[in-house]
Amino acid sequence: MGDAPAGAGDDEEDDLPTGLNAQIEQAIRKGVQYLKSHQLPDGSWGLIEGNRAYGGGELKGAEYKHPAGATALVLYTLLKCKEPVDDPVIKKGFAYLRSKQKIPGGSYECAMMLLAVTAVADPFKKVKASESQGDKVKFPGGDWREWAQKLHSTLLDKRRKSGKGNLGWRYQTPNTNPAPGGEQDLSSTQLAALALLAAERCGIKTESKVWNDIITFAMAQQEDDGPEWPRAVYDRPPKGVDPSKLSDADKGRYGPPAGGKGEKDKARGFAYIKSDSLEPREGKASGGMTACGIGSIVMSRYILMKRDDEAYKARDQKAIQQSIYDGCAWLDANWSPWENPRSKYYGVYYLYCCERAFDLIGNQRLGNKQWYMDMASQLVGRQNKEKGFWDSGTTHKPQEILDTSFALLFLKRSTKGGIPYGSITGGSDEPAADNRGR
Repeated sequence: MGDAPAGAGDDEEDDLPTGLNAQIEQAIRKGVQYLKSHQLPDGSWGLIEGNRAYGGGELKGAEYKHPAGATALVLYTLLKCKEPVDDPVIKKGFAYLRSKQKIPGGSYECAMMLLAVTAVADPFKKVKASESQGDKVKFPGGDWREWAQKLHSTLLDKRRKSGKGNLGWRYQTPNTNPAPGGEQDLSSTQLAALALLAAERCGIKTESKVWNDIITFAMAQQEDDGPEWPRAVYDRPPKGVDPSKLSDADKGRYGPPAGGKGEKDKARGFAYIKSDSLEPREGKASGGMTACGIGSIVMSRYILMKRDDEAYKARDQKAIQQSIYDGCAWLDANWSPWENPRSKYYGVYYLYCCERAFDLIGNQRLGNKQWYMDMASQLVGRQNKEKGFWDSGTTHKPQEILDTSFALLFLKRSTKGGIPYGSITGGSDEPAADNRGR
């Protein structure tokens, strides 16, 4: 199974060993219980604290510490793990956000809260999959939609200007020094895109220019060149299709031709902010940021293609497609099922970034590797078996809360189905799916 060519046999679900499935389910249960048991008396899960101030220098205690970030992340995680909206822990968490941070100051927190608030809509797939787009997805009673709309407009207001106009986001927070490297970064922009995609399914639309800008910004963070590498991803073939009867246009779409060589791409990774003046972990390509770049482009392209957007159709779509292929090739060439390639930081977050990218394109394999099985095997083995948390030692405080949330979002395949009929090439023969990954 591990030697199968990329894309070959990519079924709807991973063919996981029974023992691993049981381990994953147990890990999820323990992780959920850990998060629920570590809610603070005020309903929050604490402050996210940076390791240093933007612009350099040591943190001295007065800087903005993302007071809503950890709470929004945990609530989103619990909802994605199918904990009910009326669970007392979840109700208390949202009560904290409503009373203390209803419209937060930072763009990261605003995006994370938009994800959490939109995750309460139709939480248990009460509508048919074919109806799960747009206004068919319903919020509970109350002001949930109004809250989501306000977060959406605030998030859009926080886009930062560049010489080419408004393109992306950064962790804009009150009372911080100017951020080194620029006013936009790929991690913040990808999280904003994920939140805007969640808002779309609730009928809260974002103008097409924003989605086009996201593609432009993401592609600008990709390396200009890279080594040649065998194509790492292919579309999943429609069920029941006889490969020998494919049209000429589809030959090579679902895998290397029988007895022939597959396509070659350039392994080109994405950076947090592509720059020679920043330290390598930010200015050069890394695994987590490469997955973020792929995800940003795939989400944006999906919306624009669905709208038949004229500005998108006028773009060089072959270059956009090649950007995705090349990013996947870089992840294959630099593969690690645990450590963030070319970076010592954000190990568990890297796994969650990969889940987002590969579940958005709907592919179960990267090269000859089953990415989910390889990563899940690592992840379940690194959980604290007694208490149920993860701590890679490579993220911000509160490390156990953040890493546990990222681990659960990965294990639960939280982005799976985020785009109906996910496809590496942007079109597919697969039917629509519930885009909350449930």
